[in-house]
Amino acid sequence: MSSIARKQILLISISNLTSDPRVLGHISVLSRLGDVTTIGFGEKPLAARNHLQLHTRRAPFRTLFLVTSLLLRIHSLSGLLLGYLPQIKEFIRKNPDSFNLICANDANTLLVGSWLRRRFGCPLWVDMHEYAPLENEGDWRWRLLFQPFATGVCRVVLPGAEIVSTVGREIQTRYEREFGRPVELIRNTAHFTPRRLLPERPRDDSRPFRLVHVGVAIRARHLENMFEAIQGLADVSLDLFLLPTDPRYYAELFNLANHQTNAHVRQPVKSDDVINILSEFDCGLITIPPTNYNYANCLPNKFFQYIQARIPVITGPIPEIGDLVTALGIGWVSETFEPLAIKTKVLEAHEHNRKEMAGRLDLAAERLARHHDDRVRERIAERLLNRSG
Repeated sequence: MSSIARKQILLISISNLTSDPRVLGHISVLSRLGDVTTIGFGEKPLAARNHLQLHTRRAPFRTLFLVTSLLLRIHSLSGLLLGYLPQIKEFIRKNPDSFNLICANDANTLLVGSWLRRRFGCPLWVDMHEYAPLENEGDWRWRLLFQPFATGVCRVVLPGAEIVSTVGREIQTRYEREFGRPVELIRNTAHFTPRRLLPERPRDDSRPFRLVHVGVAIRARHLENMFEAIQGLADVSLDLFLLPTDPRYYAELFNLANHQTNAHVRQPVKSDDVINILSEFDCGLITIPPTNYNYANCLPNKFFQYIQARIPVITGPIPEIGDLVTALGIGWVSETFEPLAIKTKVLEAHEHNRKEMAGRLDLAAERLARHHDDRVRERIAERLLNRSG
């Protein structure tokens, strides 16, 4: 057993940990190096030793003070008024273990992560899942209240954190340029799946050309464009496996699918099943238009899941996705995000002999598998744990 095996590690993410693939990737690696305590919504992840399950608590006066502090740009006070902070402080008081490493995820954990770092005198690893200062830039209320807060806490905390990591090269470069520090790259890759473990698909030339999209129902993603792109194509079908993040928009998509014979909105897929289910389809779709900075520069889980399922990718002109699709020869990139441009690539893919891509998809599945990014996680964690003494 290594000298750092019993180090104590605290991971914080204001998300549902058991359905957050990126955070689960961190926990998986960290749990091999020490005992991991997690703080977040949802149940305890299997690899964690201890867990604080956060709960949303309505407190009208606290909310009023929070909004006031945000409007007045008193960011340190805003951090103290965030609804989950009292729960974390009470948890720390009742569990007085000392920690050797704090892993804080996204801007809404930066202040509490910085406080815990000072309390325990240990290194802080900050993982930014998006470019936080522009996270919800399409919402004027967010721009008014939270954009200055996100920018302010990044400016205060990021330069002093021992490690900062993020999801893609453009966002990595933006953080480095704006906050004057090096940033590590950890992509949202999926576990390598050998082709032999994927379900065999019997040849059936009579079935339609099956398209698939997995993700979340968020209006800014304009998922309805995919319905329009395949409208009237009798030998093409589309299945969307969606989390109903925006229930009203989800209902609209569901109703739209009910009025279109070749489109279906499905229940979300369990993370353990997603690769096998995706492998039953012919192509994966990614057509999220650049309605904000993070969408314009995304490199999402679904891209890597499609590759592990060994299905080609049809994507809009998203730079990092498009560059990889073109360089690896594993799909098609439309000229624009308009439904007609997407339709053109769907028809091109339908006519293409996709067996020619099998070897390239196998190479891509190995090259873009999570074990490469896990090595980065492990290198970061070992360096910081060794530094903590």
